[in-house]
Formats: sequence, structure tokens, C-alpha cells
Amino acid sequence: GRAGVEERVERLLTERGESAMRVLSAAGPDGAKRQRLVSGGAMELRGSAQAVPAATAQEVARLSDELGLDEEACLELWAEVSSRAARRRVASRAGLGERSLDGELYGAAKLLWYLEVESGLGAVLAASRGALDAALDAGSRRLLAGQVR
Repeated sequence: GRAGVEERVERLLTERGESAMRVLSAAGPDGAKRQRLVSGGAMELRGSAQAVPAATAQEVARLSDELGLDEEACLELWAEVSSRAARRRVASRAGLGERSLDGELYGAAKLLWYLEVESGLGAVLAASRGALDAALDAGSRRLLAGQVR
């Protein structure tokens, strides 16, 4: 019934709303950040300034160029897949073999972004459809419409 629909709407927004916002608000490459990254300057990662090894900086810059994303966002993606366990979770989420990304940080970071884009756009689509679905009560439609804006 109505309570079930409202619960599904809330769950959708909770589970996928953060991903949608990250995708929709993603900034493009930034010249000043690129300069700081490649020159060995500290970069913002998880709320604090971090030194980035030269080899990692090159890979993060390459990732930024390929994905068209801000260097700090790419550094965050890199950090998110830095452990083997994290790469295995990404592989599993993508339907790949568990060990397929074990030695592939670059590919895992790129795939993680694509999965976030897919999830984020899926949330926007579901919210848009739900906002237009006459079967939903007015409160749920307003909630979804607010998330689409």
C-alpha cells in the first residue's frame, strides 16, 4: 500500500541519493590542482592535506584526463580502491570475477566512477519517474521532485 511506496521512495533516495549528488556535482579538471598534484604539493583527501607519491600523481592525472573529473575527485576514487578488498568489492559490484581487479588500481578507480555514474543516473531516473507517477501519493511525489531539482 501507500506506506510501502513511501518506504521504497525513502530507501531509494537514501541508497542512491549520495551517488547521484556526487555524479551531478562533479567538477572538471582544475589547472591549479593539476599543477599542485604533479609538482608534489599536498592534495585534499578525506578532509586533510595529503602528500601524493609521484607515480600515483601521474596515474591520478591520467584518470582526471580520461574521466574529465577534478583531480581531487580522482584522488578520492584512487584512495577508495587502494586496498585489494575494495577492488574486489568493485569487481563484484560490476559482475566481474572477484580477483579480476586485484592488480589494477587504475581500472578499478575508473570502473568505480562508471558504477557511481550508473547508480546516480539511475537514481535520478527513478526519482523523475516516481515524481511523475500518479500512483504515488502527493507527499512521495513532492519528495522525489525535490530530489530531482
